Amino acid sequence: MHVVFDEFWKRPEMDRLERAHSFHDLANIAIQFILPRMAITQKEVIQLCGPISTGGLGTKEANIKRFKTAIRIAKRKNLLVFDQMPFERAIAKLSAQHAARGEYCDEILTVFYAGVFSSKMISKALFSPDWHTSKGAAWGREHLTKIGLPIEDYPADWMAEVNHIMAAEVDPHHCG
Repeated sequence: MHVVFDEFWKRPEMDRLERAHSFHDLANIAIQFILPRMAITQKEVIQLCGPISTGGLGTKEANIKRFKTAIRIAKRKNLLVFDQMPFERAIAKLSAQHAARGEYCDEILTVFYAGVFSSKMISKALFSPDWHTSKGAAWGREHLTKIGLPIEDYPADWMAEVNHIMAAEVDPHHCG
């Protein structure tokens, strides 16, 4: 998977990500380095939530492609998005034993995402329309409700744009 690091990532954090041995390590990278750099902008930091490894389009690859497109669209709409995609390779590595047994690794949620959300550096979460099909996104919505972080739906017109872009990538002759 090709990883795109945005302007909030510096070489030391990229190296830390490669050396991460736990979900605590991943959460610390986000909380100690990435999110504080985003906070300096004094803009609201948004987190997108939706299917990645379960639910959604049915495969992790398709879900990640859609997730990345949704993040790109939100950034184009001038939102400051905490992009969790750079963490995905490390998450996959750390949860590989669970995946090999066909199990979901709850530490992705209870350690990494819970840590990020509890940091209070995320201002609001935007949920994709099919969030309820995902174990992680369903957990996230429940957790965010408990801790009082604002939740909104990813705008329908933006999702239509995401779907249009994805259809065009599958079929370059697609005219929408």
